[in-house]
Amino acid sequence: MRDPLSLTIDDPLHSYDEERFVIIGESFRERLLIVVHADLGDTVKIISARPAIKKRGRIMSQEFSGDEDMLEEYNFSKGVRGKYVRRFEKGCNVVLEPDVAEIFTDAESVNHALRNIAHIIRNQMQGHETRRCLCEDDLRRMELGVSL
Repeated sequence: MRDPLSLTIDDPLHSYDEERFVIIGESFRERLLIVVHADLGDTVKIISARPAIKKRGRIMSQEFSGDEDMLEEYNFSKGVRGKYVRRFEKGCNVVLEPDVAEIFTDAESVNHALRNIAHIIRNQMQGHETRRCLCEDDLRRMELGVSL
């Protein structure tokens, strides 16, 4: 999460296969969420996420349906603020719509496609600059009475 006010705590009850954490913070769509996740170094694996609401002075999941990956309530009083903010600022995170994610399944395929598009755009921009230069040169010649 890019929310500098987010709070992250350990989730030792669910850390038997991998070290898990729980974060509460605002999403990029400005929704308050509770997210159970595993920090895998350069990636974060989302395990479970729910909207959060305040109830009786405590932050709780909106609907607790017995999800084995998430507790009914968490104590964030000793949480780490903004644990992922610096990491988020270093890279660029893009959320792909489901139909796009079906085609571009990893960062390499997305970057490859974007580099190709960037190359096309650069070529088109250079073409416009060349045309503009030719037009300006033509106008100068016409002003001087030089035949084209």
